[in-house]
Amino acid sequence: MSNEAPELLIHDKVIQHLYSKLGGYRHPKVLPALIWVMISIASFLIFTILAISTGEVQTKTNGILFLNLNYLNSIFIGLPALSVCYYLFPVYLDECISSLKANKVIGAYKKKSKKERKLDFDKFKNNASKQLSSKSWIFFSLTLSAIFMIIALPQHKNYQGWVPQHLFSFIIVESLWFISFAMAALLGFRMILGVLLLNQIFRKYFLVYKPVFRDAALSPLRKLAVRLAVILLLLGVQLAGNQFSTAYDRAGNSRMIDSLWTPGIAIAWFIYLCAGPLLFFLPIQVAHNGMKDAKEQFLQTLSDKFHSHYDKLDQDDPSSFGEDIDSINKISRTYEIVSSFPTWPFQNIDVIKFFGTYLIPIIAPILPLIIGNLFKK
Repeated sequence: MSNEAPELLIHDKVIQHLYSKLGGYRHPKVLPALIWVMISIASFLIFTILAISTGEVQTKTNGILFLNLNYLNSIFIGLPALSVCYYLFPVYLDECISSLKANKVIGAYKKKSKKERKLDFDKFKNNASKQLSSKSWIFFSLTLSAIFMIIALPQHKNYQGWVPQHLFSFIIVESLWFISFAMAALLGFRMILGVLLLNQIFRKYFLVYKPVFRDAALSPLRKLAVRLAVILLLLGVQLAGNQFSTAYDRAGNSRMIDSLWTPGIAIAWFIYLCAGPLLFFLPIQVAHNGMKDAKEQFLQTLSDKFHSHYDKLDQDDPSSFGEDIDSINKISRTYEIVSSFPTWPFQNIDVIKFFGTYLIPIIAPILPLIIGNLFKK
């Protein structure tokens, strides 16, 4: 194995530097945790310096600034979770495509020479990389975040115990929210484009023509699906943390459950619910189509051979069956075996892992509603 880290498909200088220079390539499980800790510490220091320098250690309704749950969620869950997801997705996508190519599931047209195939596939990857890394997606993300902040700012100002009272602190805090929303939007764009890219790769470069590829060759797709569930889990935890902390800080003397659901939160959870099935099935849909076509072609070939041997049988002279009847028996057994081959590149445990992980953050906001309704009765 080469000691040099490969260049990621998404050419983000920050991500590439973390991946190749700061140990992400050699220690894939350590760096995300390190990013989480570093972002948390940096955010905490920013809030601490602001609180002390502006005299906002004490807020009007929620006591010490750092006991404000909305700030604590932003510092230790919100921004770190987004930062880790922002780093992980490009790495996961690139590893999946590289593994599929190494397993000879995807490649280039067989009619071309080996050199031409490599150049063709590399050219396609370079074009895809430019699309995924285009600065226009950063511009769109910043624009969406700006629109969201314009809508949210008047609401933020109405909750005097929830936000800093000093103008400078208020601007810094809202800037952090702006960055968080922009990162979430950019991550969303890249995840959608990444899934579409996988579909395009399979349509153009799928090399599996036999229906015997079940686990090993296509396992990178299964692994990517479960990894996407982890990313969704982190985003869901961030969303649930934001929902509960905001509801708690806004509730005041009223019941927290009355402040738990807002139109914005409802829309965010709706998007989260829709994203899960799409991110799981879309990357493997084209692989499923390829496996299904290969299976049907194989079954058709067996059927043709069966009829070919069957037509040779002289029903008036069974003693002449000989090799033809043996071939028919073998073809029949093979047909039964091939008919049982799966056409989806995942197992039941993969579905359980994905949806079990992805649904965890959804349960937390729903439980208070159920419990609250039970107590009302």
